[in-house]
Amino acid sequence: MLLHLELIMKKNLSLTGLFLILFGLSYAFLQIYVSWEINERSKLILQAVPSKAIDTEKTIQETIALRIENEKKTVFFETLLANVSAAIGVIVAVTGIWIAFRQHMDVRRGEISDRDSQNINALWEGIVSSEQNVRARSIAGLRHYLTLEKKEHHPRVAAALALVGRMDNNTELVKATLAPVLEKAFRELPDLMKSETWDQLNVKRLDLSGLDLSGCLFRNARLNEVILRNANLKDAKFDAASLSAADLRGANLSGASLAYADLAYADLSGAKLIDADLRHIKVLHLNLKDANLTNANLALHRLDWRVIKHWRTAIFDTSVKNALLMKHGPALCGRKILMVLWEFPPNVVGGQWTAAYHLLHGLRKRGADVTLLVPWHIHQISHEILGHEIEVIAAGESLKPNEPYLSAYSYGEGADADASAGSELLYRPTTFRLVTSFVDQALDAIKDRDRRDFDIIHAHDWVSFPAAAALSREYRIPWVAHFHSVAQDREEGAGNDRVRQIERTGSEYADQIVAPSRITASAISKSYGVDMSRIAVVPNSFSCESISEDFLGSFSSKRVVFLGRLTWQKGPDIFVDIARKVYPQVPQAKFYIFGKGDMETEIKASFSARGTSAQDPVSVGAISDPKQKHLYYNITFNQVWRLVLSPEGQVIEATPVHDYGDVIRDIEAFAFERGFDAYAFDTDCARIRIRGKEQEDGEDMHLDYLVDGEGLPKMIEVEQCFIFKETAPKWGHRLRVFEDASVIIVPSRHEPFGMVILEAMQSGVPVFVAKHAGAIEVLKTPVAIDLEDTDEAARLISEVLLSEDAWRTLSIKQREEVLTYAKGDQDRAIEELWMQVIDSAHLNEKSAGIVV
Repeated sequence: MLLHLELIMKKNLSLTGLFLILFGLSYAFLQIYVSWEINERSKLILQAVPSKAIDTEKTIQETIALRIENEKKTVFFETLLANVSAAIGVIVAVTGIWIAFRQHMDVRRGEISDRDSQNINALWEGIVSSEQNVRARSIAGLRHYLTLEKKEHHPRVAAALALVGRMDNNTELVKATLAPVLEKAFRELPDLMKSETWDQLNVKRLDLSGLDLSGCLFRNARLNEVILRNANLKDAKFDAASLSAADLRGANLSGASLAYADLAYADLSGAKLIDADLRHIKVLHLNLKDANLTNANLALHRLDWRVIKHWRTAIFDTSVKNALLMKHGPALCGRKILMVLWEFPPNVVGGQWTAAYHLLHGLRKRGADVTLLVPWHIHQISHEILGHEIEVIAAGESLKPNEPYLSAYSYGEGADADASAGSELLYRPTTFRLVTSFVDQALDAIKDRDRRDFDIIHAHDWVSFPAAAALSREYRIPWVAHFHSVAQDREEGAGNDRVRQIERTGSEYADQIVAPSRITASAISKSYGVDMSRIAVVPNSFSCESISEDFLGSFSSKRVVFLGRLTWQKGPDIFVDIARKVYPQVPQAKFYIFGKGDMETEIKASFSARGTSAQDPVSVGAISDPKQKHLYYNITFNQVWRLVLSPEGQVIEATPVHDYGDVIRDIEAFAFERGFDAYAFDTDCARIRIRGKEQEDGEDMHLDYLVDGEGLPKMIEVEQCFIFKETAPKWGHRLRVFEDASVIIVPSRHEPFGMVILEAMQSGVPVFVAKHAGAIEVLKTPVAIDLEDTDEAARLISEVLLSEDAWRTLSIKQREEVLTYAKGDQDRAIEELWMQVIDSAHLNEKSAGIVV
């Protein structure tokens, strides 16, 4: 209604102007007409006088002139008087009407303004309403007051939008309603909206593209998926704002402050960030293609540049760009490599992935063009590990949550898993079927690629060999078989026959074989009859990472660590044997075991049923109820385990009891049947005080008994020196294992190399490793131990645990050596090997025939 009246007023103003113009034109016309009329009357007068009289009589001329002048005046004044009188009448009438109309409009305008004020008050009440539907309708109602005619209400509308935008309890409906109203407000009232404070604004998918928002305040705002394409955001404040998935392409953010802002998934392609404050920003999948970051304030070494897209095309200060390229490598160049790998976080079991990761890291730093192919589904792998530095092709094997994982190191019907913690892993009848499936999936995953996309295939371990061979055959390119171990080394005996067959075929038909150590190369040669000249020994690559001081070793903690699969190959039983011999010499020591595997039950039973040394056995002893004579209660690793033993003393079943109260209640039930009462004497130690009744001289005598000797409390009296960690940290946090560790023992019966050795050395934790481990071939400072002489091993370890000087000296030497090792040329050696294979490849037609 108000808008209608305003339009009427504008229309009347226009009519008034038109009337004045017409009046002026009419007056001018009348004047012209008067002049013409005078001229005509003059002619008539002259015509009425004889010509002779005119020629001879001067007096008659003067008379005629006077008559003409009198006639002119008479006509003019008569006409003028008539015209002016009419004009004055019209003006008076129009003025009266206009004054009356304006008075009416002023009254109406006041009424409308009052009504608008009342409406806005009602909208304010709706905005603060707890009912979300009412709030949404009120926000929509503000849109009506964004027009120029409602200028007097604009400040209140802007304040209302700022208020509702900051509310934490807005539903998606309210946010969806708010966005278009804000968009209209910013476009219709740019100066007013810029002057408002928009800190803590919370709205999604707001489109402010192309607007001048220079100097605007959006601190702590949540602007997820906001569109600010080509907007002028010069000197704007986005400190601690969430700009996740924001479209900032081409935006001018020069001088803007984005400290602590969340820019995950944001697109800053072509944006100007000159002099911008970018400290502590979140950058997961941030796109910096062609962005200008000249003189930007960056926490250069705090950012994970791996997860930032296209940063190499961005403009930096020369010193900054050079530092980044030195650390992370130049743009991709050279030959194109397809690397086939089975393990990929979070599905990580052994050292295969760790070795591959460090190799990939080193190759990328050199600018190598590597594409990674893994079996798993794209949504079930971690994309942050390699970020955008290396392309990962996921073949699509879907993993079922909460099912055991059949890894490259556990195979056969019903083989159990030994995956790291946090894995959402797969279950299939056998690993071999998965390996076979990977062949078809690999071919399908790259079927749309041109054969020129890859120059060579590099496959890690036996699980990847069949897929690599099939790809080699299909695309007519050579392939390399990279062994990280051989079947006979992974389990007791000769190893699994089917795995051996795959390894044999792979070693026969691969264009090149790579082993991480001479001992592994020798095992390949002896096991599969491969000439040593076909095996290139390239020690595992290693790229030192920044280590937090929290994850460094500690002498005072006396923590002795085992990290690895609980399998025969890794020797966890040897670790327990050494630990029992270290403990009497270092009573403060604690022994941590991280891992899972097929020896888990055996290891738990071994240190549960025995004391700290072979000379000091501790028998738990059975409760004397005949029905439970094979039921034992053991306290191990701060837990209670109920073991069922065979008559020969072998463990049949081990059931964890997480609540000590369960043990107490079981003993209470047993005691109740015999007239005893049982009480918790020391819950932390699970000791039981049993109160019984005995008859003496016909009277009940109440006696207190504390079970001791070979029974339950005897086990408790022994220091709980073993701490069992069934779930190691996820691979990305694996270095936490070394936090405050004093020593790490690597007692593997067969250790092709041992990446854990390098990582422990990097963390400053002294390493004791089996003397035949592959890493010993290239490292001098790890202490080599003889697994056949665990007494001597225990002595060496105890000396380091008891002498801070000895511990610190060993820690420093090992850390210095691993830093030097990381600067080695292992990555270059692999690249040179590829070039040799590509140049001299003779594809073997049989290479596609690896039978799983």
